[in-house]
Amino acid sequence: SSLTVGSATLSSSGNRTTKLISTINSFTCSGNIALTTRNNSGYNSNPVFSLQEGTFTLNGSINPSVPNYADVTASFLMNEGSGSGTLVLNATDPWGFDSDFDVASGWGSKTDGYTYNVNLNGTNSTVVYNRSGAQTINRARYGASGTVALTYRNLTLAGSGINNNKSLPSTSTATVLGKLSIQGTAAMTTTSPTFGVSSTLEYKGSTAQTTTATEFVSGGPLNLIIDNSSGVTLHAARTLRTGGANTLTLTSGNLTNSTNNITLSNGSTIVRTGGSISVAPTFGTTVNVTYNSHTSSITTGAELPTSSTVLSNLTINNSNGVTLNASCQVNGTLTLTTGAFTVGSSNTVSIANGQTVTASSGTLAAGTGAGTFSFLGSGTISGTLTFNNITTAGALTPSTATTINGTLRLNNGGSITTRSPAFGSSSTLLYNQGGGSGSKINQNLEWPAASGPANVTIDN
Repeated sequence: SSLTVGSATLSSSGNRTTKLISTINSFTCSGNIALTTRNNSGYNSNPVFSLQEGTFTLNGSINPSVPNYADVTASFLMNEGSGSGTLVLNATDPWGFDSDFDVASGWGSKTDGYTYNVNLNGTNSTVVYNRSGAQTINRARYGASGTVALTYRNLTLAGSGINNNKSLPSTSTATVLGKLSIQGTAAMTTTSPTFGVSSTLEYKGSTAQTTTATEFVSGGPLNLIIDNSSGVTLHAARTLRTGGANTLTLTSGNLTNSTNNITLSNGSTIVRTGGSISVAPTFGTTVNVTYNSHTSSITTGAELPTSSTVLSNLTINNSNGVTLNASCQVNGTLTLTTGAFTVGSSNTVSIANGQTVTASSGTLAAGTGAGTFSFLGSGTISGTLTFNNITTAGALTPSTATTINGTLRLNNGGSITTRSPAFGSSSTLLYNQGGGSGSKINQNLEWPAASGPANVTIDN
């Protein structure tokens, strides 16, 4: 059935606005929405459909109607209330029109005052073009000039089957301020969208996807999400929006960038859960890497820089653990939020001068799996952590719950400050401070009088 907002009849007692507010969790209209205006003796009837919360599924089209000439306004709004509604459109051309509204100046006001007001930019609103087959985004212009412009908070192109093209006409513009998500078998065609300064492009297809120049405008989206278990291939080299830090999220599937690479801005962040990337992206001068919750352990890959200067902050936040594939240097903070971090017996995590290793619920792997931590200058340990080997070349401040089961190696300039660490039953304290004329070792906090190391080696 169809839904009518407003009426073609109006008494001459004053202006009237007829508003339908939808906050229902799930609401389906199998027919059309008619936004019917009216003018009688100078008084106007203005219809408003306000989708504020919940999911509204429309199988037909949204049609403004002007039964007679009038200075009237028909409105379809998603920016009122909580602004969190989802509009699912299933028709081939879901945005209908009336020739009195669709004028040469585009989607908006006519010279005589007829106005069609469409606002899809709620705080967290989403519009889904969901037809399994060809579908028009916005609509084509009516008339000889002008454009039809809509601004979306979140825009999803979905549906299944072949020839599932979502066409944005050349006389129409779509601005995405939040997320543009390409799902199912959908493909965006004809005209590229305009991306906002904080926008995100997401690939979440049901089959393998290859990006195109239409939806992936180089320098367009600020962030990129790969969430396709069948994988996504870059069709050409792409640079995410500059002027701010990007976020590349690898949720599911592999991003194939071995032929055409992706470039990140300085200070960007890579968030990896179940996804992966074929080769290292083109990093800026610094990048942060976070490993988030996944159903299994994650082994680091090309997303983790091998350069000694590029990796800033490293965060381990996977309850099933993270295994380091190769040695790395952290130039910011290493945060162990949850899960075990397996460094590996042959790997070293270097911590730049002045930086911190901090743990909340995260741990290091047991035994030699904790690898070696090398503090390149002064450093701080925070939280409860049991290390295998630690090397320091500066003043290292352990937490009240720092344990060393392997070797604490004090290189030239290395020392322990504030408090002593605890030592395991097979531990070793190694003085490796270079020696030289007149040099000597002074016992300090690194060698507590009680509960000290099992072994002491002096190589001075």
